[in-house]
Amino acid sequence: MHQKYFPEPCPTCGKSFRRRKATQRACSRRCRRKPNIMTMANCLRCGHAFQYQRCKSGHRPRKFCSGACHIDFLKTSAALQKKRHAPERPCAPERPCRFCCHPFRPARTDQGRGSFCSKRCYGNFAKTHLIGKPNATCTHCGTSYHVPPSSLRRGKGKFCSHACCSVFTIGRIKKCGTSLERCVASFVRLLGVEVTEQQSIKGVGVVDLFVPSENLAVECDGAYWHSSPEAIRRDQRKTAKLTSIGIRLVRVSDIDLDLYDRAHRSHVA
Repeated sequence: MHQKYFPEPCPTCGKSFRRRKATQRACSRRCRRKPNIMTMANCLRCGHAFQYQRCKSGHRPRKFCSGACHIDFLKTSAALQKKRHAPERPCAPERPCRFCCHPFRPARTDQGRGSFCSKRCYGNFAKTHLIGKPNATCTHCGTSYHVPPSSLRRGKGKFCSHACCSVFTIGRIKKCGTSLERCVASFVRLLGVEVTEQQSIKGVGVVDLFVPSENLAVECDGAYWHSSPEAIRRDQRKTAKLTSIGIRLVRVSDIDLDLYDRAHRSHVA
């Protein structure tokens, strides 16, 4: 018959437990291996005596009675160290602000700083003196425009707009037209009309075919690439831009060309 043990407090943590055998002295293996012992100490911040439990193995004595005393001690010591080791910064002489001419003493004079008494004065100076003056020329259309100096230092700001950048990039790429574009271009040339393929138009972009004599642009739209809602909206924006500058636009799809080819064959047969 097994002996029954009554609940008793753990000598280490004070938790109530019931022994499993007569040799058991603690509630867990951790309490058995590392029994805690009460120790007295004095706080380094406030000087009050306090009591805490320490472990025999790997004992690190406590120096503060609470977390608040520990934080106050760290703040005070950090401030003393900073004040003790901080280098003495020379006092800058007073100078007039570049915008309002009010005398002030700048905090920093390195890297060209210390020219304005406040951020408001710097913003007003930038609006009146820096922003708006053209300092760059577009590589594609030759228009003069303003670019931030930081962009010029990084090698950016070569084009006045995204349209000029895309037209310039596409113009330098040797692009071969699609089968639909070649077919429409050959048909127009058979009529004795001069046509230009992949013509770039300022403010619009690149059109597939352009007839200079009629001021006519021809777009060859494949059903697969121009049937999505996003492609339809993009084509509508392009049509509106061409109409606004007085260029007529004709759109030819491969479906229309296929229907025309079938009708012509049936008529010949």
